[in-house]
Amino acid sequence: EALLRWRHPSKGLQYPGAFIPVAEQSSLIAELGKLARDQVLSFQSKAIAEGLPEPVSINISAAEIRSEGFAEDFLSDVEARGIPYDLIQVELKETVVATDAGFTRRNLQALNEHFLVALDDFGTGSSSLARLRELPIGMLKVDRGFLLDLEKDSRGRALLTAVMELSDALGTALVLEGVESAEQIQAVDHAGDFLIQGFYFSPAVTSEEYLRLLRTQPWRVQP
Repeated sequence: EALLRWRHPSKGLQYPGAFIPVAEQSSLIAELGKLARDQVLSFQSKAIAEGLPEPVSINISAAEIRSEGFAEDFLSDVEARGIPYDLIQVELKETVVATDAGFTRRNLQALNEHFLVALDDFGTGSSSLARLRELPIGMLKVDRGFLLDLEKDSRGRALLTAVMELSDALGTALVLEGVESAEQIQAVDHAGDFLIQGFYFSPAVTSEEYLRLLRTQPWRVQP
């Protein structure tokens, strides 16, 4: 997943919570989104050139998904770089797709025709199960709050198991976000198939460091 950081000249490294809400209240969010997509596509071009292609997901803001022609512009950028569709994934917050605005639905449908579309931070928004059934979503990303104290919380484990069963019924992939320990994985290991994202494997790294990690993964190292 591509993560944004801002190197402020006096305050140092700033995380998304410090600047994304401000950008979303102005036209800057569209420019910021375009910058992030350009950087991801440039990175994927380098990874492909090195024979290291792996999917990277890009977060889409509410302003972008609700704007006319966004999906067409997004697709045009990807095609111009010659990036295969399966190397790009799209993530949207649950609150972004809770409403049924016209441009939102059209953009979602257009994106879904070419990319895997994921619903991020699932379980923290306000979308109904009926709305979820209608959305062209291929992946649910479960908010890290579901994993807190999971080893000791039987009700929490039961709730997470129910989310996994829901994902299976909908035919979507499932990702557990914010996994930080083997104990968290063991607590839900019996519940079914899922993917894992979090510090258990690696903290956030720069694109250069990520390329280095890809080069040294065991399945890529030749004997």
